Formats: sequence, structure tokens, C-alpha cells
Amino acid sequence: MQALVIIPSIVISLFIFLSKRNKEKSFNTDEGCKALFEISTLIGVVILSFCFISAAEDANWLEPIKNLIPPLKGFSFQRAFVLNRPLWFILFTAVLLYLSKYRRLIFLIPLFIIGQAGYSMMYTGPYNDSSLTYARKIMKSIKDSNVTWNEFYDEDLFLQIKDDIDYQGEPVVAVGFHPFVLTYNHFNTIDAYLSYYPAEDAIKFRKLIAPELDVNEHAKKYYDSWPGRRYIYNKGLSYEPTRNKGVHPIELRIDMNVFINDYSGKYFISRAPFSNADILDLELCGHWSHNLSIYDMYVYKVK
Repeated sequence: MQALVIIPSIVISLFIFLSKRNKEKSFNTDEGCKALFEISTLIGVVILSFCFISAAEDANWLEPIKNLIPPLKGFSFQRAFVLNRPLWFILFTAVLLYLSKYRRLIFLIPLFIIGQAGYSMMYTGPYNDSSLTYARKIMKSIKDSNVTWNEFYDEDLFLQIKDDIDYQGEPVVAVGFHPFVLTYNHFNTIDAYLSYYPAEDAIKFRKLIAPELDVNEHAKKYYDSWPGRRYIYNKGLSYEPTRNKGVHPIELRIDMNVFINDYSGKYFISRAPFSNADILDLELCGHWSHNLSIYDMYVYKVK
């Protein structure tokens, strides 16, 4: 979010200030410029430190320290760089305040602010692109690889599914897409994206997906290191948003005893048909899609 406006604004402004001070008078006599330089240096060191900590965690360099101090084993420093975001904005604010001292450069203040505000509003996320969503409402012909909010949650499709299967709040899971799509559409989901929940529940859910983790080393490593993405993983099907429809059948590897007895599970809502539905004793309820949908949805229920 800072790359195109915040950082260039800071670099350009610091270069202007330092050049101006060197030409006009001693750097030390301008307290504002001196303070800005000190603030920039301090924040720069902190930003680089957070980046190093994040990289060190990713490279497992912090393991010896974690082994030496056992409580640190429960911490993941991989996203320490996220703490840099407010620091960039603090430095951006300091630059704008100092910039206000110069009449010739004061026009840059609204330019930088409008640039950052505009970039934030026009930011294109993979399935939360507000500008593209509104544009498509006006012009249906717009085509883009990104998935819009309306396409991602597809309320019309899932309402149709609920009506057709006479859904009464039974526990369900998503296969091949993010489970919050179902949560948003008022399904009672077993799976979820959870940043904080009891470890016992994580262990319980692991029993459910153990057959898949036994053959999917990537998913096993991912879930065992951080079980926040409590998903029904599948080696042959990604959960990331996509416009690709007509997915080939997959083998669903799951512990049906846990699904039925521990979770009282009833439905599987999947972006692909199951090749082993008969073995799992599942009945196909139907296949749903429509011309404007990014989904081909197959619904199976426990017999």
C-alpha cells in the first residue's frame, strides 16, 4: 500500500529538504530539517529491524533463541513487517508537516494526500475490488481476471442451493473454495478461517482431515505450523478464487467417522465432483451454476 505513493513521497521530499538546506544554510541551524532527519533515521532503523525479524523467522534463524526461551515457541514473527505500516504513515505525516513551511512546495501536500487516498480506494484486491465491482454493475461487458465481491460471495447461487436442498442449518464444509463464502451466505460451517481458537479444536479438526494430510505434505506442514486456516484441503484442488470452471473429479480424503460423529456433518459443498463419493457413502444432491457465476457447485450429503 505504501510502494507507489508513500515511499516515493518521502524519498523525494527528503532529497528536496536536504538539497535545500545544503545550499541555503548549515544543516544544524534548521531544527525542523534536523528533527526530520533524526526521525527518518530512527524509523528507518526500526523498519529494517522488523523486516530482518520477519525474514529471520521465515528462514528459521530464530529457532535457537526459541529453544533457549521456551515461551517464544508459541510466537510467529513472520509477519513482523506488518508493524511497519503505521511507521511509514508517521514518517509520511512528518514529511507533510515540514513541507508546509515552504510556499513553493506546499502544493505537494494535497497532491501526495490525494494520491495516497486515491490509491487506497482504487486498490485491486483478488476478490475485494470495489472499483471493479461498481464498474461491472454499470458495464456488464467489462472482463477481468480478478474476482469481484459479488462474484466471490454469489448470493443468488447459494440461495438457490439452500432452497433446492431445503437447507435447515445442518453443519457443512466447503471443498475447493474459502468456507467464509458459505458463512456469509448463512450456512453453518464446520471449517473456517480462525486467528484464535482452542488448541483442542485444532487437534479435533486435524483428525477430520488426517487422511488428506497423510498424502499432502504441503498442507500437513501448513496446518501443523498454523491451524488458523481450518480448511478441507485437497491436493488436486486449490481453495483460492478462480474463474476456472469444469474442474476434474477429485478424491476426497477425509475421516467420515469424525465428520458424522464429532461434527454431526451433513453436507459437502464442492467446486469439483468427488470420484469416491460411493466409497464415502455420499449422495449427490445436484450441480449448480449460472452464466454469471464463477462457480460450478456440487453438493453431497451423508446418506
